[in-house]
Amino acid sequence: MSGDVRALLPFHANGTLDPQERAAVEAALAADPALAREAEALRRARATLRAEAPPAPGEAGLERLLAAIDAEAARPAAAPPANLDRAPVWRAAAAILAAVALGQAAWIATRPAPETDGYTLAGGPPEGAIRVAFAPDLDEADLRAVLRSAGLEVVGGPSALGLWTLAPVGDGDVDTALDLLRGFPFTESADRIR
Repeated sequence: MSGDVRALLPFHANGTLDPQERAAVEAALAADPALAREAEALRRARATLRAEAPPAPGEAGLERLLAAIDAEAARPAAAPPANLDRAPVWRAAAAILAAVALGQAAWIATRPAPETDGYTLAGGPPEGAIRVAFAPDLDEADLRAVLRSAGLEVVGGPSALGLWTLAPVGDGDVDTALDLLRGFPFTESADRIR
């Protein structure tokens, strides 16, 4: 029974119990001083909370709000200034813009096609480039020696896969450079890109 009464203590402190429950709680409070102290603590907490809580606007606040809304709705709307009728200006601006767009489209459509066989990416490998995979234990001095003897320079790499992109220096012969690379003991693979 004390567990049931303890669960009803907050409702007793708020005064929201029906008469039967209130009588049962008051009888339990009279019989158990610890329970009575707990109920008193709840009543004090409720009083403190009510004292600190801001007052609710209530009906008077609602009445003021509704009156302000009605006053705002009843106020006549201000007439727009007379100089805001700029539709002819906007129409003219739109017509000019449309004419410029049509002229540009016509100019692009009548231009001759470029004389090339297509576009190349700016970051792509140069003509005659070679893709090489070197052994992981190759040191820099050996790599420089091979590049010098083959007439090649590094233009990319190493990639995430360990691939290097090499290109001939000046007018170097790609086939000769490729043969030299393939004969080098640290070269795992060497192929022409284009």
